[in-house]
Amino acid sequence: MRPPESFTVLVTDSNHHVCNLLQRELEKESYAVHSLKSANRAYEYLCSSSRMDLLILDPQLFHPFDQTIIDEILRHHAATQIILHSYTDILSGLKTADNIHQIEKNAASISSVKSAVHTLFQAFAEK
Repeated sequence: MRPPESFTVLVTDSNHHVCNLLQRELEKESYAVHSLKSANRAYEYLCSSSRMDLLILDPQLFHPFDQTIIDEILRHHAATQIILHSYTDILSGLKTADNIHQIEKNAASISSVKSAVHTLFQAFAEK
């Protein structure tokens, strides 16, 4: 089984406090975490061949967030697990894949995100 530090996570969020909190909490659990707080830097990274196993993406970082962005991410990172972390149901009307998950933001806690990361890591580590 692979160790958590071999699982690369990219965190993006329009709120730099949330981004920092997610990064800090996931690093405490030994994941290799990178964070990007601007749409331009995130888009450049997402369109590159940089390795990542999991993307935690705040759709509010992109205006507008639409099918084009999902298609572009999947074109470059087809096997990456993607968590869309949003206050609204962002997946309605979008064509997605099995590796795209949505978690509703909760202003009081990031426990649902941490739980999803742990679950996805377990599935990844067993491969």
